[in-house]
Amino acid sequence: PWSAVTSPTDITVDGFHGKEFEVTSPTSSPCVGTDDIATWATVLSDRANSVAPGERIRLRILDVRGTRVVIAGTYLPGTTSLQHLAEINAIIDSVRIEP
Repeated sequence: PWSAVTSPTDITVDGFHGKEFEVTSPTSSPCVGTDDIATWATVLSDRANSVAPGERIRLRILDVRGTRVVIAGTYLPGTTSLQHLAEINAIIDSVRIEP
């Protein structure tokens, strides 16, 4: 039910390959803000995260020796502060994977 998904791009983080893309939740829907739109699941829950209307999520999904690693940063609609967006991107970009 995503209202927008960017085209995935190839990325490499510390020698591990993956994809990066961004998804945006719909701004209005009966299921927005509930567990009906889940961004991912874990072994503990099939609904690990729900989203707010118009929320944008930058995702990096890597294959780390056969294990899927997801790095995510979110921001809400109306976030226009370039400093805020720069901080989110800096955190995502700072993630390192060591042996």
